[in-house]
Amino acid sequence: MHLFGINLGRLAIHHPKRQLVALLSSDKASQVVTLNPEMALAAREDVRLRKAISEAELILADGIGIASYAHAERLTGADALELLISEADTRKLRVAFLGGAPGEAESAANAVRAKHPNLEIQADGAGDVQETPSGWKQDPAMLERIRAFKPDILAVGFGHGKQEKWIADHLATLPLHVAMGVGGSFAFLSGRIPRAPKWMRLIGMEWAWRLVREPSRIGRIFRATVVFPVLAVWDMISPIKPV
Repeated sequence: MHLFGINLGRLAIHHPKRQLVALLSSDKASQVVTLNPEMALAAREDVRLRKAISEAELILADGIGIASYAHAERLTGADALELLISEADTRKLRVAFLGGAPGEAESAANAVRAKHPNLEIQADGAGDVQETPSGWKQDPAMLERIRAFKPDILAVGFGHGKQEKWIADHLATLPLHVAMGVGGSFAFLSGRIPRAPKWMRLIGMEWAWRLVREPSRIGRIFRATVVFPVLAVWDMISPIKPV
């Protein structure tokens, strides 16, 4: 199955939680992508992002649009991160948070420590990380801090697209089991942005909650709920060549 040239062969159709947790027992580092319509639309125009998603070890259907398109069980990035944190606490694994808005990774880590006081967790704001034609412009000390901590799980909050490409480019050089782009999940964990009520999440209406609380997101939500379905249908008629 393909969408906008993205190979969805590793999309978790059934039992995404089970497939995600299984990666923690793997001997190799794995990239997990939480794919939503907005990211898929970005990949339509970005070959490097398309490649990063297609080559990930596991793709989760984050948005309701992706879940509906692929007839897959939905697992949001925020829920996937909470599952990994819970498993890490149980298995005595290390977790690292990277990126997010200024101070957000640290706030999220403090909230997690309050709930899981025995969990080893590191938070790093990462500073100014930029993707350039010649490679990544970033603080080399950031990578050294990650390597020194040796996390089993790395959650990267650089925003969709950027975080997936960063993970794909650095995965082989980092000592970990799972690296996952988490978008704005640090804001949820820290409590800065409250999540939608559970019943809204279960029926795929979390976007409506976000729109009410953050009206500035209307453009992004329009792309996810209107533009994405139209272009997904068009892609069936005139598919983009896979990477």
